[in-house]
Amino acid sequence: MSRVSRIDYRSLPEPLRAVAESLPDLNFVRVMFHARASAGCLFELLASVHAHQRLDQRLRELAILRVATLSGADYIWEQHLDIARQAGVSEEEVRLVASGATYGALGDLEAAVLDYTDEVTCEVRASGKSFAGLRARLTEREIVELTLTIALYGMIARLMRSLDVPLETTRK
Repeated sequence: MSRVSRIDYRSLPEPLRAVAESLPDLNFVRVMFHARASAGCLFELLASVHAHQRLDQRLRELAILRVATLSGADYIWEQHLDIARQAGVSEEEVRLVASGATYGALGDLEAAVLDYTDEVTCEVRASGKSFAGLRARLTEREIVELTLTIALYGMIARLMRSLDVPLETTRK
């Protein structure tokens, strides 16, 4: 059970109500609108990560799943598992991300992304070695976008876990 209620969109002032109603009806969305001054900006940022980054969506989803694993954020894992599969993440990659096993079975780029994700999530700052692994394979824009994605989903994991936001009971 969530530590905070799901907000009733009717309690929101316009145009915030219109923004809320344009989003999927998820527990995460309804809880975040308690932070009225920030919720709209948060969802704009999420939309930009998913629609406007140059970072390959497959790499993005690998990183999001790894952040979810490291953070114990089951809600994020469940919400992104199908998205990751649609982006081309294989069942073997899902298994490796979930287990934290060595990334040697992956390609060099995927292993570099996941090593970097592990360090940014757990240590906040990636090592020079991890950063160099990315720098050899991604543009500066993609590195910044990856770092933003890791940080954003780390923040969301902290919100979801601290507030005990439950996964929706009905799944597609």
